[in-house]
Amino acid sequence: AYSRGWRGVLRGHDGRLGLRYEAPVVLWPGCGAWRLTASGTAMVRLPWSLGIATSLDTGVVRARDVTGDRTGLGLEVAAQPGRFRRAWSVWLDLRWRTVPLVSVHHSAVVAETFDDRYPEGTTGSTDRAPRDGVLAFPSHTLLLGAGIGGRVLRRLGLFVRGGWTWQPQRQGVGSYPALGRMPFYAQTGVDLRW
Repeated sequence: AYSRGWRGVLRGHDGRLGLRYEAPVVLWPGCGAWRLTASGTAMVRLPWSLGIATSLDTGVVRARDVTGDRTGLGLEVAAQPGRFRRAWSVWLDLRWRTVPLVSVHHSAVVAETFDDRYPEGTTGSTDRAPRDGVLAFPSHTLLLGAGIGGRVLRRLGLFVRGGWTWQPQRQGVGSYPALGRMPFYAQTGVDLRW
């Protein structure tokens, strides 16, 4: 993640604009899934090093697997109350992640699977059949966890966060079907700040 701060805009609080790239480690070899987002963060500081960081991220999300290709617009809203010191932080991680629009192109495997029930395949107009095209809000994920991070160098920080996830959508629309729904998440990252 890269972020640039704007001091004084929020009257003594911290505001940042940034870019973030995320990809699951197990899918790196084939670039099976990734997210590239622009983010805006506002940090409200309270006494005793307490505070709450709120952020809004939007950008492109991509997933490719045996069921087909999905490319969409991603949106994430987060609230992270915690203790924020000069060199380290610990926080609760509360996030809602959704995909307002996604373009879905099913693979031949999916088309063949449903051929007998839906003769028109993935291009038909039957509501129950899987179909190619643009879908609105097919995927939602709620994340609840905790994180810890710290500054390693003046402008370089590391963080680790993890917790539980809940995905109310049907499997295969926005989740990685070969792995199924994972009820947890673990993430590590690097922050570059200016």
